Amino acid sequence: MMLRWVYCGVGYSLLKIVIYLFLSIVLLTGCEQKHFSHIYENSLQGSKLRDLRVEFKDKEISKFLKKSLKDHNIKIDPKSHYKLISEYRLYGHRCNNPLATQEQKSYIGFVQIILYKDKKEIYMCESDFRDKDEIEDIVDGLIDIMIDEMKFKV
Repeated sequence: MMLRWVYCGVGYSLLKIVIYLFLSIVLLTGCEQKHFSHIYENSLQGSKLRDLRVEFKDKEISKFLKKSLKDHNIKIDPKSHYKLISEYRLYGHRCNNPLATQEQKSYIGFVQIILYKDKKEIYMCESDFRDKDEIEDIVDGLIDIMIDEMKFKV
């Protein structure tokens, strides 16, 4: 009985419209996760994070990271047990950009932070970006996410 209703004129057109709308919404919105993170050492969640050593692989984001750490009251100390390494890649709007997607959401680069304690990787977080002007906000956001997910007491 249901099949007959679906295949008659109005019902079929309405079903087709609903399916097209649903698929359009799913394909256009895609996966909008702003970051990817991984906790390697759960036992350190809730620890105090008052200082850390930093290793910047790029001068472009070093000033943003220093500012973000200062805003979170985390001191930079070369003798700290914690070490934060940052990486920044800018690919630009090229057809061989490894971050470009088929949905025309052309990401042009990414920022990654990795936190170590006593030479052991404990946390990683990264985010892609579409515009170079977003980098400062992304860096600050990654530090926020790290503090939140690791439940650090600062």
